[in-house]
Amino acid sequence: MKPNSVKPKTKSISFTVFFMAFALAINSVSAETLSEHVQGLVTLTQINIVIGNVGPTAEDLGVSVNHIKSRAVVLLRNKVPKLQISESAQDTLYVDVHLSAGKISGQKTDFYGMVQLKVFRLATVDASKMTGKVIVWDTRGILTGPLSHARFGVDEALDVLITEFAANWFQANP
Repeated sequence: MKPNSVKPKTKSISFTVFFMAFALAINSVSAETLSEHVQGLVTLTQINIVIGNVGPTAEDLGVSVNHIKSRAVVLLRNKVPKLQISESAQDTLYVDVHLSAGKISGQKTDFYGMVQLKVFRLATVDASKMTGKVIVWDTRGILTGPLSHARFGVDEALDVLITEFAANWFQANP
């Protein structure tokens, strides 16, 4: 089946988060009929969570690497309890957060940014027998709002995107 484009809007405390995600309509859970997006998660039992460099703007807005990692760990453990989180795991969930502050008349008033999740897994190219990590699953969201809600916006984006990951993981691993 073809993926459907979904752009849910979430409003909370005069804060708007725009998410561009791709939801997949799957009728069967066998590996042969799963979309490529979901097939990459088949037999995924252990994962390492890695957070990218968030940059000074995110830090200034209260969004640190430690905060993002803690939040991602809690969400993943709650939504996919069978998936072990381990720093020694070969497979990686990479969380990338980019935030910027918008200015009006020289004053920073709003933030905008992106949150992206990618799952990297070890793969072998049959012809060359070379191995390397490849992206087998990804999703992202764009967010914006008042400066005071940046951390809340990132938390909400992580919740939505990890929920999408969990739904796909359960499709791949019934």
